[in-house]
Amino acid sequence: MGCITPGSGNDRLDSSHGRNGTVWPEGVSRPGQPVAPSGAPTVVDGARLAVRSTGHADAAAWVLDGNGYVGTYLRLDAPAAVTVSVRARDTGGACRPFMAVAVGDARVGFEIGPDRDYPETINLPAGTHFLRIDFLRSACSGTLAVGAVSVWGAAIANDNSDENALAAADSFIANYRRGHARLRIDGAAPGTPVHLHLKRHAFHFGANIPGTSNRFLVEGAPADSEAGRFQRFLLDHFNTIVPSNAGKWLYNEAVRNFVTMEYVDLIQRWGARHGLYTRMHTLLWDTEQQPLWVLDLLGAATIGDVGAKEDLSRAIMRRIRYYVRDRGDMYQELDVFNEPLHHPRYLELLGPADVRDVYNQVSRSSADVGGAVRGYVNEYNVLQSSRALVWGGGGKEGAPDPFANWYRRHVEALRGEGAEIGGIGVQYYADARAGIDSPHSPARIYNVLQNLSAVGLPVTLTEFGVQHGASPADAARILDDTMRLVFGTPGANGFVMFGFWAGAIWDFAPEAVLVDKDWKPTVPGARYDGLLSAWSTDVSSVVGPDGTIELTGFYGDYAVEVGGKALAFWLVKGQTEYALSAR
Repeated sequence: MGCITPGSGNDRLDSSHGRNGTVWPEGVSRPGQPVAPSGAPTVVDGARLAVRSTGHADAAAWVLDGNGYVGTYLRLDAPAAVTVSVRARDTGGACRPFMAVAVGDARVGFEIGPDRDYPETINLPAGTHFLRIDFLRSACSGTLAVGAVSVWGAAIANDNSDENALAAADSFIANYRRGHARLRIDGAAPGTPVHLHLKRHAFHFGANIPGTSNRFLVEGAPADSEAGRFQRFLLDHFNTIVPSNAGKWLYNEAVRNFVTMEYVDLIQRWGARHGLYTRMHTLLWDTEQQPLWVLDLLGAATIGDVGAKEDLSRAIMRRIRYYVRDRGDMYQELDVFNEPLHHPRYLELLGPADVRDVYNQVSRSSADVGGAVRGYVNEYNVLQSSRALVWGGGGKEGAPDPFANWYRRHVEALRGEGAEIGGIGVQYYADARAGIDSPHSPARIYNVLQNLSAVGLPVTLTEFGVQHGASPADAARILDDTMRLVFGTPGANGFVMFGFWAGAIWDFAPEAVLVDKDWKPTVPGARYDGLLSAWSTDVSSVVGPDGTIELTGFYGDYAVEVGGKALAFWLVKGQTEYALSAR
């Protein structure tokens, strides 16, 4: 490939719509003016790129025939302006599809036409970065051929390895989970000491609240009691809570029309009192944790009883009313359909239009009470043991799918129907046994997280644990890898432990508990503490001659002590100037 000319190949648009009326994808920026690079680039053919989520080779090119991506890693010894140029073409279709080039926090889009270079220049810090080239087909029927990728200003580390994946995650954490701020402190004289401490991350580090009745959130519990220790550990280590069983239908309406949400309400009030983010689990889940009367209706409707289906639909709408309309101002996320492709009777019975309506009714019901609940889809066997699943396939698993394309396609199909999906939930109960065909793999996990992030929705690791039989060292390593990979993925917003104390843990996945039954730290617990310590911000400074202080810290809620006064501010990505008053 020859050198590019500034501006060549850029299809710039003046509105939110492309030339054929297609909507510009959410979260994708328009191209800038690329810098004219000097010297020879490093070039990798499309078919040789380290990561290819779907598609096939066509000579030296790689053809994406559905939504997906290709990618590689970039390595910089020092900050630099990096120019990436993608040689690409649309191989046919009714309209011109989108391609997005994503690296770090940047995601720049192009409408793709004939074979040409699509360049962009992005300022990157030192470190390892993942370069992702997305095909966003939208309603187009064409495909995208990536002929080659040329890079100026960075080395290409074209190896889909665990080491590269973890290094890229660490670089993202260091550079994009933190930000710079200048605080003007009115009323504080120059030289006044200031102490700043991150109280709560913007990212959601969460834990479940076990049980179906109140054992752990007892008000006024003695500090050395079980409940007192549970609450103190929870508040010291997490900023997000989720009921594990309390929010399931069986425990909310075992007898039809007799609603028992007292424990859910207690959990939500406790979380609000302590300033915690709250997610709910789960509105609909086709397992034995449904009331018998629901199971009867679901079974009858599945074999063709129209009256039973209508009755079940009314019951679902009623559940949305008491679950969301009556309480949707108390929490922020909800697993609307839990494991819907592995337990598919709701999908197959309701069909696309009614499933869409369930999501949209959740959104409307929350808005009606001033809430902003994000309705999630939540699934397992996504990061490990992933096999193809399709809507209408009866939950039967197909061929191995290490990128979890089956899950991405499900989310995109729902959105294509008009469903107001708010986020993508991923469960990971890691299997550390030797000799299995899908061992724990940081590279694969990162590949999947990148694939799901490309959808443009928040991605939450909603349930984490390590299955029975793993050694403490293996459990600690898996916990460390997974936390870094999730926190280090653009678009990911949460990591939730499903059990942190050995005294209240699911027998299937007990090995990653953070404290044993006597509340002593475990090997995984020490690793967890080490990560949170590395990801904290606690600094002392003094007010400068201009009345300001400078801070680089992780995004979130800060306590500020200055001149004997306690102040606060929220460090937000994209905002650098803040004003506080110490008068």
